[in-house]
Amino acid sequence: MHNKAIFSYNGKKYSSIDILKSLREVGIKEGDSIFVHSQLKYFGKIISDTPRNKFIGSFIDSLKASVGREGNLIMPAFSYTFCKKEDFYPDTTPSTVGVITENFRKADNVKRSIDPIFSVAALGPKSGYFTDVGTNCFGKNSIFEKLYQNNVKMVFLGERFDITFMHFVEQKLDVCYRFIKKFKGKIKIGNQMKEFEFYYNVRPLDKSIEYDLDKIARYFMSCGILQEARLGNSKIRCVGSVDAFASLTQAIRKDIHFLLK
Repeated sequence: MHNKAIFSYNGKKYSSIDILKSLREVGIKEGDSIFVHSQLKYFGKIISDTPRNKFIGSFIDSLKASVGREGNLIMPAFSYTFCKKEDFYPDTTPSTVGVITENFRKADNVKRSIDPIFSVAALGPKSGYFTDVGTNCFGKNSIFEKLYQNNVKMVFLGERFDITFMHFVEQKLDVCYRFIKKFKGKIKIGNQMKEFEFYYNVRPLDKSIEYDLDKIARYFMSCGILQEARLGNSKIRCVGSVDAFASLTQAIRKDIHFLLK
């Protein structure tokens, strides 16, 4: 952690100390387990002498500091190549959901789950637990079930409210617009390539359904369960998994298409 500015917005400069302050404002404390979705491009302009990896690293360092050594930092490391009949290599297949996730995935002592579609990277005392998942992406023993069972706090860096956890709720409620599809392929385990079958609750390929992420965020705010703090030109938000599950369950039971536009 350092107080050297890494980005600026509207004449003000921000450091990793400011990032940590915003994380504290949304309720993150030492010992917490957090699952982080991120889009860093909205916060401000990177200071000219700040290397890109230093900018990314400052966010990672702040997230690690927010939970401390007793906490757990988890990030998505999703890759959809398995759905295209490509083999999955947990140690090398890149994450496709943001630069911070790929940097974190490759960091020292970070573990990655073998789910070839919705893998996660985790650091902390329970990293082994959070990366030991089953073969149903949103079902039993999935990372999303573990988020719920441990009331992991979901953190959103940036403008987009990409709450993948909602698909876990959808599967629990057996919504009519998604269906379970089996994907078969090979995953590298140790020094061997092994055959696996994974089950993913997919939506129609014709893109006939579209999610209203902003509506979900507004709904959480109206329920009083979403915390928000400004940081530069964007914001950091946080919601507990148990609260999110309960609120989404209630909304979907009232309107099966609540999540959709």
